[in-house]
Amino acid sequence: ELAIISYRPDKEKNTPYSFDIKGIMAVLNLREDIFTNVMSGSIIVYDTNDIRTIFPLTGLERLSLKFNTPGCPGYDYTEDSGSPFHIYKVDNITKVEGKDTAQYYQIFFCSPEMIDSQLNTVSKAYAGPIEDAVNDILKNKLKSKKPFYFENTATNAKYVIPSLKPLKAINYLANQCVSGKYHNSGYLFYETAKGFNFRSIESMLAMGGSVARP
Repeated sequence: ELAIISYRPDKEKNTPYSFDIKGIMAVLNLREDIFTNVMSGSIIVYDTNDIRTIFPLTGLERLSLKFNTPGCPGYDYTEDSGSPFHIYKVDNITKVEGKDTAQYYQIFFCSPEMIDSQLNTVSKAYAGPIEDAVNDILKNKLKSKKPFYFENTATNAKYVIPSLKPLKAINYLANQCVSGKYHNSGYLFYETAKGFNFRSIESMLAMGGSVARP
């Protein structure tokens, strides 16, 4: 599934208006990175109907995306899962020579948590395990419905967040963590197809994700 969901309602169906772009997609890039908090990507489309103007694309649209390789869980960022991507930019518009209406352009998108992080701030004191504070910011400030997977920390202290953007606050807390299982400090907060992860690099290098390296 690959469709743009408009902020405008479809009066006949009483649902947000959507436009299927599978047929005009040329290239799809989707990025997972342990050093980047959220997933992001872009789509290059070959458009002969100028849908970016007719639709139009204004920066309030979302992207419903679902695909998988047979036998693998795949990606589900659709309305049904409750977490479609947010479109934030259209760029690299290239007219096709000899065709009046044909054009290539690139649609950039990201997880909605990135947008919410730009619109909110965290000013709060947290005490106890840091993973509890991260979970609170994720669910209440970033309004995320995605699963949260974490490695238990040994850190039990009080931290005051002085008016930071939610993702910056999480990264700050991540730098303060000491693992409850491994001899290391510092955690990473990142998103994958399964949800958000909060864990140390040492746990990623552990054998089977559980047995520490010699």
